Amino acid sequence: MKKYLVPVFLILIVLPSCKKKLSKKNAEKQIEMGQYPIAKEFEFTKGFSDDYETEGRGLTVVLGEEEFEGTKRILDTMASHGLISFETIPHREETTAWLMGTTVRTWNEVKVILTPEGKKHLLRENKETYTVKLCDIDFDAIKSIYITPQYSGGKKTRETASVAYTTSCKDITPFGKMFGYSENQQNYPSASFLKEADGWKIAKVK
Repeated sequence: MKKYLVPVFLILIVLPSCKKKLSKKNAEKQIEMGQYPIAKEFEFTKGFSDDYETEGRGLTVVLGEEEFEGTKRILDTMASHGLISFETIPHREETTAWLMGTTVRTWNEVKVILTPEGKKHLLRENKETYTVKLCDIDFDAIKSIYITPQYSGGKKTRETASVAYTTSCKDITPFGKMFGYSENQQNYPSASFLKEADGWKIAKVK
């Protein structure tokens, strides 16, 4: 009988202990599943108006011009990298009003056009905007796993785990490089896990 009791006794001890630990392989599989890679995107306008000028007594009010300055700098940088080009269409409008006389307003309508190089990274577009790919954020490796027991009334009710891991930038496009993404750039997100009756389950990715 002793020859059979020893292996049975070992199995009873080893199997439950395997269920208590959240392994790196298990954590990695759940984090990657449905989470990575993440495509980073950027959306920008297909056109804008600028260089407003007015001759006469009339007044031209341009709204949102200051807010657009940042966007215009980004578009200018894209153009300098050969990713977009501008097509300028001049406009002129003449109006006459009593006591005000004749007012002449001029402005430019500027169309934003993707160059052949820019089109390589186009994800989608509509009537007003382009959306281009910057890069992929992909999973690298698990760095640490911290398991924390939780108690209620002096009894352990459940266990949670905090998993720290790294991600990196891959498949970086010229648009992405323009925004400062690089192959050596790493991020350090984390994920929360909860131990349930059938094992560890991912709860949240931060």
